[in-house]
Amino acid sequence: MINFLTKPIYLFFLIFLLSFLIRIPFLGTESINPDAVNWHYRCQQFANGLKYFQFDKTYPHYHPGVTLCYLMTIPTELYKQYTNQVYDKDTFINFNILNSYSVTIFNCIVIALLAVLIKGKNGVIFSILLNIEPFFYGNSRIIHLDTIVTLLLFLGIMLLIKFFNERKDYLIYLSALSFSI
Repeated sequence: MINFLTKPIYLFFLIFLLSFLIRIPFLGTESINPDAVNWHYRCQQFANGLKYFQFDKTYPHYHPGVTLCYLMTIPTELYKQYTNQVYDKDTFINFNILNSYSVTIFNCIVIALLAVLIKGKNGVIFSILLNIEPFFYGNSRIIHLDTIVTLLLFLGIMLLIKFFNERKDYLIYLSALSFSI
């Protein structure tokens, strides 16, 4: 029998699936961040800045949310190309659901990566506690930076600790990447 706690790939998929399944109900419709409209606009500006090489438009004013812009811009642009919909008051909910899914999937991937880094039973306990903490759970389902920044910083710290223990160069690069995005 396969022991899910000792094989990293199985542990990753188990934690990702559990983290994602508990976040699916009413995702993008149950609660909407009051700042979501601003993030949709910022991401449209971000996409236009990238498309037309006007990089000054890629800076989200009043907030350092480039990571969130990338998470939202790619699915939004693909969705707009596929459906020929434009973002307005009538299509807001469609874009909000889509972007809530992209943020949630990213958060679940990082939670699963952290569980794999922590390893075994402790990784499972860590992910369960993180997944049932109400404030974190709620924020991980909406378009917001709180959980993204928290998870990426924690991932960077874990990779840095692993680098100090194992002295493998790729770990310091992954840590730096996690801290920088």
